[in-house]
Amino acid sequence: MLRDSGGINPENIVENVIYTGAFLPEEERMKLLSKVSPFYGNDENPGKVIAHHVTLAFKPIDGIKKSDIGKIIPLKITGYVIDKKIGAQAALVELPEDIVSKPNTHITISVAEGVPPVKSNDVITSNEREMVSFEEPLILHAPLGYFDGESKKVITSL
Repeated sequence: MLRDSGGINPENIVENVIYTGAFLPEEERMKLLSKVSPFYGNDENPGKVIAHHVTLAFKPIDGIKKSDIGKIIPLKITGYVIDKKIGAQAALVELPEDIVSKPNTHITISVAEGVPPVKSNDVITSNEREMVSFEEPLILHAPLGYFDGESKKVITSL
């Protein structure tokens, strides 16, 4: 999440974290979907529209600092990619420098029927992908949070 300049006190850490991320509020999600039309999730191309979050870390060893939860960060959407063989579409995201994340940061926009959202990771580096770059990036704002493995819920405030 946010780069840490010192030691972490275990009392300030949340555990049972499946993944950390920046989770789009509905208004920001609608802005994204008005700029990036989902390829899948319609009559012509069955599947699912997602456009929910940017994954920052999957099963982070150190959990998440309580002080990071709910912080609003800007997400700079620079374009999108799609690979019809893989069956996934993803928006390309640039994050602020103080945010630690996995490589190839993106938001899964849509997936074909039967394709798990994790396949959007493959689209980013695929040789078969089609890429669209925006002349002007779209700036969205989203709170940091996590998916709790115990309650099976997204948590963006404590």
